[in-house]
Amino acid sequence: MLLSDLVRTSKQVTETQSRLEKIAHLSACLRRLGPEEIEMGVNYLSGRLPQGNIGVGPALLDAVSPSGAAGEPSLALAQVDEAFAEIARTTGSGSGAARRRLLGKLFSQATRDEQGFLARLVVGGLS
Repeated sequence: MLLSDLVRTSKQVTETQSRLEKIAHLSACLRRLGPEEIEMGVNYLSGRLPQGNIGVGPALLDAVSPSGAAGEPSLALAQVDEAFAEIARTTGSGSGAARRRLLGKLFSQATRDEQGFLARLVVGGLS
C-alpha cells in the first residue's frame, strides 16, 4: 500500500465527526493492507512509530524541511518503515548528520500531504 492511502484515510477520519464514518474509512483502509503491512498501518493510523523513539524531534524536522515535494505519491509503507528503522539504528558519532540526511531523503520522496503526515507522526502530533 502507498503511504498516500494512509494519509488520505487519516485526513478523512479527522474531517468527519460521525463515528460510523470514521469506522468505515478505517476499516476500508485496513482491509486493503497486505499481511506484512498491518502492523505498520495500524501503528501509523494510531499516531505511533513501530520503532518507538527514533531520535528525531522538531528541531531536526525543521532542519530537513525540503524546499520541494514529490509531484505524485510513490512511497510504499515498507519504504517508509525501513527508512524509520534505519534512522532508529543510527547512533554514535555523526548520528545527527546521518539522521538529517536519511530523513531529508525520505521527505524529498514524499508529497506535501505525506510530508505533513510524516512530520506529525514523528513528533506525536497525530491523534
